[in-house]
Amino acid sequence: MRALQSQGLRETCNWIGVSFAPSNEARIRLFILTQILPILILGALAWFWWDSGRAREIAVRAAKQACQSCGVQFLDQTVALRSIRVRRDKAGQLRLFRKYTFEFSHSGAERDGGYAVMVGQQLADMHLDLVLDAVPQTQTRH
Repeated sequence: MRALQSQGLRETCNWIGVSFAPSNEARIRLFILTQILPILILGALAWFWWDSGRAREIAVRAAKQACQSCGVQFLDQTVALRSIRVRRDKAGQLRLFRKYTFEFSHSGAERDGGYAVMVGQQLADMHLDLVLDAVPQTQTRH
């Protein structure tokens, strides 16, 4: 009797589109969700970490050069990621925009700030908050 009831229930469930045993397609979807998707997510996170480190290195190098050309002292340990956004670049492609802030000093006593904007691995903008009176002037010969 119970076998007949179970058979009738299965026929009813199959008729409305519910099956008891997962199909091969369902098994493949389950495999993708439980096995492949986590690996892809971990890979994307690893790439993001590596890419952010590389962009930071380029921003630090550019900030050092900018400070050197302005005659101020770059403070190495002050570089920090201020913001990260996904935006379209001039070509219309989605890119990561990272803004790194840093500090520099005119004499070693006071600190001023600046920032570097990276688009992917390219420097897009550099700004130093220079006070012209505080920047040491080089002597010129007359």
